Amino acid sequence: MCIFSARVNQVTDTEIFVRVNAAGEQYTVYQNKFDTDTENAMIIPIPEATVGEMGVEFINLEKYADFFKDIRESFPKSLSKGLRRSETFGLCLHDAIEVHQVGSFEASYVPSQDDFERLDERFRLDSSAWEKLPEYQDYGFIVFKFKPGNQKPHPMAFKFKSAIPDYAYFPTVHVHDGKVHEREGFDHTLYLQHEGNKSPPDNWNSNTEKGAKAHLKKYRSLEILADFSNLIYKRRIVGTYANTDIVLQIK
Repeated sequence: MCIFSARVNQVTDTEIFVRVNAAGEQYTVYQNKFDTDTENAMIIPIPEATVGEMGVEFINLEKYADFFKDIRESFPKSLSKGLRRSETFGLCLHDAIEVHQVGSFEASYVPSQDDFERLDERFRLDSSAWEKLPEYQDYGFIVFKFKPGNQKPHPMAFKFKSAIPDYAYFPTVHVHDGKVHEREGFDHTLYLQHEGNKSPPDNWNSNTEKGAKAHLKKYRSLEILADFSNLIYKRRIVGTYANTDIVLQIK
């Protein structure tokens, strides 16, 4: 997913990790490469269950920059390259917003679309774009702020109480040029650490407990990773698809 507040030249190599725990809290880790000529912000909608700015906990993974590299290496080598295309799963004036320093970048949580007025205007999405995204009317929004340049920030991570705790929510809607297009190019690798009682998703590949123990550093993930007996499932999505979020039932 990449909703940017201003135009970006390129976005590639998006990786998203999701885990929903027994308390209905979703951990999300996000990383990509992008090139922007101006100060910019990445906006991530989330189905957050509480009200107000305290509903999100930011997690600093600056000291675990290799989070996704280690996850990739926990999979059997035969699955590390060339996974085939997949189909997406569709789902259907106040004080200023608090700014958090999270490693090398700044982050804020905006609890509703109306609260964007409290955010620096450089990091807001035009209201005409939100009109084309009515599914986010009741969502909150994570905002990560970046300086100009061609960059790959360390993984961005946060936890929130999910309004849809029976589902794993992958934010994959694209807005790269201020406009909402019906179809977009995907270059995503999704990871789900599965703790639910529903069967694992079809057509996703899993790592192994042995591989996880050999490569993952659970203590450095700051509680993001669950026990390695809970396998991590992976799916690669490359190509042009409907511009939607991806939501999987896990319970």
